[in-house]
Amino acid sequence: MPERADSLNAPGPWRLQGTLSLTATQSGYSANWHGGDHGSWVWVSRFDGTAERQVNRHFNTLTNLTLAYGQASRQQADPSDPSRLVWEVPAATDDQITLETVARFALGWFTQPYVAYRTDTQFFDASEPNGKLPFNPVGMKLSMGLAKVLAARGELEVITRAGVGVRLAVGRAFTELPPSPSTERFEKTDTGLEWVTMAVVPMFSGRGRYHGRLGVFFTLTDSQADALRRYDAIAASVDPAHQPVADYWRSPDVTLENVFSAGITRYLGVEFTTQWIYNKLYPDVDVDPRLEPEVLIPQVEGNVHRAGQFREALAR
Repeated sequence: MPERADSLNAPGPWRLQGTLSLTATQSGYSANWHGGDHGSWVWVSRFDGTAERQVNRHFNTLTNLTLAYGQASRQQADPSDPSRLVWEVPAATDDQITLETVARFALGWFTQPYVAYRTDTQFFDASEPNGKLPFNPVGMKLSMGLAKVLAARGELEVITRAGVGVRLAVGRAFTELPPSPSTERFEKTDTGLEWVTMAVVPMFSGRGRYHGRLGVFFTLTDSQADALRRYDAIAASVDPAHQPVADYWRSPDVTLENVFSAGITRYLGVEFTTQWIYNKLYPDVDVDPRLEPEVLIPQVEGNVHRAGQFREALAR
């Protein structure tokens, strides 16, 4: 693999890195098992890929791609025959598609101007009981600002950047109570300030690697600010104890991702991932006050978070 030359701004070939993991576990019990256990199965697949190139002494491009999907199911008593065990409908445990490209320009300054593009979506949106919507919603962010390379030596790389950004969310939302499949297309935009720090740190004499990303977005304007105020009025008319959410879009969106990977043998490795997300209101939520309250309120409240969210996964 070619050595990094970013600190010298020396042009070089593409540096490609990728980690693919697949884990599956399964257990099952007969109907006359009296231990109180229930069978279960889980499978998760994840791919983390990086492509970087120092095109010339003044231009560097870095692209990161993450694909993850997994499902789980458990045994339960058959409602029509309690003496039999049946499997629940599989539910998604992991569902992520993320593509981010950052272009940096080395002009001899203390910092480097950058332009970045990021797309976030998922294979299936199963947040509503009406059904699943593929690749919904799609979040896109275009940002620009100044970046600083804090460390670039061998496989070690630490880069921080800060700038302004515009986010666009496009998707479809259900407009009626289940089981109606009726949907309507929506778009929303917001603008703000971003701060992102990314680190790649080799570990265990090159046999392991840590990849971390801390991203913070401070929203300044939101195209659905008025819709949220109208939503509060509707929700309060239904439930006087409703807690207003009209200003939740002003809270920063914070995401901390950590991926630890290590090779045990040539074909066997271990990967541990954690993700911590904080946002009071999911940035890609659609708020349409024209909907009936029994449809609108569950949709919005399902995207309101009053505490941080945490997820971890271990793959072998």
